[in-house]
Amino acid sequence: MGSLVSAADTPRTAESPDVVLARMDGKLDRLFDKVNDVLPRVAKLEDRTENLEKTTLILTKNAEAGEATKIALALALKEAEDQRRNQSEQTWTPKSRAITGGSFLLGLITLYLYWSSIGH
Repeated sequence: MGSLVSAADTPRTAESPDVVLARMDGKLDRLFDKVNDVLPRVAKLEDRTENLEKTTLILTKNAEAGEATKIALALALKEAEDQRRNQSEQTWTPKSRAITGGSFLLGLITLYLYWSSIGH
């Protein structure tokens, strides 16, 4: 009984080690060339990813600042509205003007009567 695989079926088994090493060297060279082609693409992708991360960070900070501005503006508008309401509540109403004017006139009349009664 012989071997299950004949030498004719496997021609490379009969090759010398130098030929096998040369073939492997060629395959390694092609692989090295492909890796060298991929490395610049990977570097570009890393740069783009870094730029996207920076842009995302900037956009996030701008969005946070915009939100803070909206909140500050809303608070300022609320405060201005409250001050306007307080001011309108503190302004003189017709009733308060009439009472104050009447009190002033009553005071003048009282003063006049006082001065007239003491003889001036």
